[in-house]
Amino acid sequence: MCLVGAWFFSKYTTQPIIRIGKIAGKMADLDFSWYCPDLRNDEIGMLSASINEMSDKLRTALDELNLHNRTLKDEIALEREREQRRMLFFSGVSHELKTPIAIVIGQLEGMQAGIGVYKDREKYLARSAEILRSLSSFIKEVLAVSHLDISDETEREAVNVSEEIRSLTEEYTDYTENNSITVTADIPNDITVYGDKKLIAKAIGNIIGNAVAHTSDNGCVNIALTKENGATLVVENFPAHISDEHLPRVFEAFYRADPSSEHGSGLGLYITRMIFEKYGIGYKIENTADGVRFTVTFP
Repeated sequence: MCLVGAWFFSKYTTQPIIRIGKIAGKMADLDFSWYCPDLRNDEIGMLSASINEMSDKLRTALDELNLHNRTLKDEIALEREREQRRMLFFSGVSHELKTPIAIVIGQLEGMQAGIGVYKDREKYLARSAEILRSLSSFIKEVLAVSHLDISDETEREAVNVSEEIRSLTEEYTDYTENNSITVTADIPNDITVYGDKKLIAKAIGNIIGNAVAHTSDNGCVNIALTKENGATLVVENFPAHISDEHLPRVFEAFYRADPSSEHGSGLGLYITRMIFEKYGIGYKIENTADGVRFTVTFP
């Protein structure tokens, strides 16, 4: 009888210890899916409860560590992508600056030496000044891109987008009248969106300016703002068309569908994209039957 009692007592005491040992071994292998079932009121029960509590805490800590590691990897990958983008961008900047600077230097040296056509100093001084004004505008665009790329600020204020669009449309009145371009604007009063006022105006100005610049004489530019899905702006110009090979790339830095075109720096739509993505604003550009439509959806 004593032997039987001793056997049962031994099993009652040693089996939980063996189980706890095995579970502790699995925990050492980072397997936290096991729990001690020995819920008793004695020291073994207390040890089981402690093992279970430690398993929960270790699993939580490991999950948090894995989450932080994934976040860190994503941030590292994003920073590498941004750094690569910066390198490509500034490589493009140097390329864009090289030709006009070389032209101005050549013209100035020619005027200094009084060689050939450069004897007409007034003519070539005017050309040099025009190129430098263009470079000044280009450098402002480059600085705008740099600010957007390195700044994490996303200040949001109420922007009366109706007033901004009317003001931007008026800026192109002289150009459109001289080129017989008809501009229609259906802009309801006091439609408000949220973001940085200057950046929103910059993005919309780029869209309207791009539409006007790429509309042939006697063409049309239609601008419409509606209260759909928050607010929706549609700018359509015609006759116009962007070929299928160029359409997916129009938002790239320095990309020009027509390399011979003198319109812009090749940064306008790139800056527009950066601003819209910064504030979670939807955008798309597409061909219509006889024109090009740019749609902006403000959240």
